[in-house]
Amino acid sequence: MSKINEYAIEKYTAHGYPRLFDEVGAEGLAVIQKHDEDAAKIVSEIKECDEVVYVGYSSTFSEYPDTIASFVDCKNGNRIYVVNRKIQK
Repeated sequence: MSKINEYAIEKYTAHGYPRLFDEVGAEGLAVIQKHDEDAAKIVSEIKECDEVVYVGYSSTFSEYPDTIASFVDCKNGNRIYVVNRKIQK
């Protein structure tokens, strides 16, 4: 059984995220999408997270394309940041 809720990972589109699209383009959206998916998998494997319920791009901690940060919210209330595919606590 997966520890990632089926609705947890945000789907980025030019229409749904026009400002982000203007900043990073279609290729950037795809890169961010993949980072979010990888972040969900990484966090789902640690004991601090009982179930991944939401994953999103952190514009606060990101400087695309060099630094990509995703936040991962867990059912138990923990929020874990994953920056360039490494957990940041």
